[in-house]
Amino acid sequence: MSISLSRNNLFALGGGALSGACYLSVLSGIPDALILAYLAQFPLILAGLGMGVSASVLAAFAAVFLIALIGGLFSAMSFTIFGAAPSILLTKLALLARSRSLKEAGDEAPEDDLEWYPPDAMIVWLTGFGVLAFMATLFVASSQSGGLEGEIREELVLTVSQFLASYDESLQQAVIDTVAPFFPSALFVFWLVMMVVNAALAQGMLVRWNRNLRPTPDITQLKLPNILPMAIAVAGVVALLAEGTFTYAARNLVVILSVPYFFSGLGVIHALMRRVADSILPLVLFYVFLLFLGWPIFMITGLGFIDHWMGLRETLNAPEIGEED
Repeated sequence: MSISLSRNNLFALGGGALSGACYLSVLSGIPDALILAYLAQFPLILAGLGMGVSASVLAAFAAVFLIALIGGLFSAMSFTIFGAAPSILLTKLALLARSRSLKEAGDEAPEDDLEWYPPDAMIVWLTGFGVLAFMATLFVASSQSGGLEGEIREELVLTVSQFLASYDESLQQAVIDTVAPFFPSALFVFWLVMMVVNAALAQGMLVRWNRNLRPTPDITQLKLPNILPMAIAVAGVVALLAEGTFTYAARNLVVILSVPYFFSGLGVIHALMRRVADSILPLVLFYVFLLFLGWPIFMITGLGFIDHWMGLRETLNAPEIGEED
């Protein structure tokens, strides 16, 4: 079939144009346009999970082309690194599958015999992507006199002085000193959470339309690798013992590497809700509570660490006495 006449490719190009428009919305000056920019990855992931990796790649090319045409090469490069590339990676991983049983060469496994790439591995891959992006940014900024932290503090001084102009300098400096040490990792946490949110929205929409290529992953089945807490421990020791740039890098790496445990903690919450509630309403109320307060994120991440060593989800997922019959 001709590429120009393929319905899937036309949908992918349209999704890419929508993605680029969402990303460029911040240049329009429209109030709350930043929300659209956060959803720029949604059409790319939707195309990939609904029509395959090639559709995600085509949509990404269309989005990057539109952004470069209107927003310039720097904006296009930024979107390629933090929007298009991880969306394609996520789609590629999500659609990986293998047969659970041994098959002869050439046989095609039935759909219910397929073992899909696990969501925990996808989260670890995205976390690794974030670590590499952070280290690359740290390396590029090392040529500046103050390094990455110095660059961030300079930008924060301008931002804080603009939005907190009516407050005294001591308060402004306190805000800068609080935000600067963890600013890169905070950006990554938000980026990864929005990646997962966009993927969940895309998969949910495809399931509703019966166009999904894979079943929806179960968050209660996350199993993070044992090497992850070891890496966090090493970064924590470096953060405590080192100085300067090494301390700054290690401190932010601790936060970045801890993000998968937030999703593990959410898995515990989901398993608990399934155990004690007959409806989805308590889970919806929990997410509303989490969205408006924010601080429970730290408690949920801690719950994820506890679950890693104590197996809380295995206990909650185990059938109750009498259910096995």
